[in-house]
This record gives sequence, structure tokens and C-alpha cells, in this order.
Amino acid sequence: MVAPLRREVAMRLSPSLRMMLSAVLVAVVAGLLWFVIGLPLTAGLLRGAAETAVRKSYGFDEANVLRLAFLALVVCVTGLVAPSASGKWLALGAIGAVAALIEPEHGPGAALSTLLLVFAVPGVVEMVAPVRQAIAAVVSGLVIALPTAMDAHLAAGPTIGVAVLRGVLFFAPLLLVSPFLERWVLKRAGL
Repeated sequence: MVAPLRREVAMRLSPSLRMMLSAVLVAVVAGLLWFVIGLPLTAGLLRGAAETAVRKSYGFDEANVLRLAFLALVVCVTGLVAPSASGKWLALGAIGAVAALIEPEHGPGAALSTLLLVFAVPGVVEMVAPVRQAIAAVVSGLVIALPTAMDAHLAAGPTIGVAVLRGVLFFAPLLLVSPFLERWVLKRAGL
């Protein structure tokens, strides 16, 4: 007796499940880069009260992991909605305003950084070449990181250093991982 041939069908995720999977993967990658490399490097460059302030503001704890997950979700939602929206700027403004209002960290720098992050997502996604996307993500990450670094109330030198490292090792990966996942991982995996 011969068993009937079964045809395998590739599992396609709905857009919302695909976006949630992307958000989890973005949070994991950005979290690994920041908490394993960025935070020790940033804190290692500072001494005394500045090091303590950076560890308190950006260290590995429940509030910062929640903020990371929130920002990853904001990036993925913005990446999903903005390219297809007919009134792109209105959609971005709405997403940015809501995200800034429900931002887990309630400082003015965090709200401004969240709003800047929302406007940076389409700027990175719309770049076609991967090198241009990386450059746009790093430049945008530097701009986005400055308001939150200023909220840490450090001297000018450490604030700039924290903003540079946080921009390159936290915000740039948040911006860059999502288009990379869409282009190279999720499409090839048939999800």
C-alpha cells in the first residue's frame, strides 16, 4: 500500500503576526547589541556619578527592556503603515504623537526621541541600497539619541559620548534590523 502524496503548503503569516514577529526579532537584536556591547562600553568610558547615571538610565532592568520592546513595536508598526499610507505625513504624525504619549519613559527627551524615531523609520526604509540604509540609520540614530542623552543630566562631553554610542548601538539597530528582516529573512523563509 502506497501512502498518498501530501502537498506541503508554506505557512504564511498574517501582516499583524509578521509585524509582531519582526518586533520581537528587532527587540532581541537591538537588545543584544545594546546590553551586551553598548552599555558596558558606554559605562566603561565614564567614571563616578556619570557611570552610575548611565547604568541607571540605560541599564538592563525591567523598565528599559519594556522601553526597548515598545520602541521595536513602534518601528515595526511605522514600517508597516507608513509606506502604504496615502497621507504619509499625517499617518506618521499620528503614530508619533500616540507613541510619544504612551512612551514608558515619561521625560520630554524620551517623547522627542520617540517622535524622531517614528519620522526616521520611513527615511531608512525608503533607501534602497543596504549601505545607504545603514548610513541613514546611523545618522538618524545619532539625532534620535541626543534628547534622551540630555535627559541623563550629564556634563557636555559625556552627554555627547553617550548620545553617539547610544545612537550607533541602540537606535541605529532598531532602525536597521526591521528592513533587513523584511528583505532577507522573512521573505526567504516564506513567512
